[in-house]
Amino acid sequence: MNPHLTDNLLPFQKLDVYKAAKELARCVHEAGIRDAELRDQATRASKSTFLGLCEGLPSDSAGVRRRHFEIANNSLHEYEAAPQRKTKFSWSLARRSLSRRAAIDLELRAA
Repeated sequence: MNPHLTDNLLPFQKLDVYKAAKELARCVHEAGIRDAELRDQATRASKSTFLGLCEGLPSDSAGVRRRHFEIANNSLHEYEAAPQRKTKFSWSLARRSLSRRAAIDLELRAA
């Protein structure tokens, strides 16, 4: 990444968990899930995971962070359940998603 671009980032935007959640939302958006209902559910859950982290990470209040991380964690589990119903994710997307999920889960538990 261009060093000039990273100078303008907020501190929480440099965290691995932020990058992983953002990448997860991007991957789901680009996955091309054919089932409209499933696509909507997976997209909303992955974006909710990302946005929940974005709300919680900058806060100095442990209670605020905990509340937003719990919401993000719940959305992450909703996302995880969605592909198991009917969609045909590619194996590479599934592997990337699982590794992103593990990184996010570790960060949530450590907070």
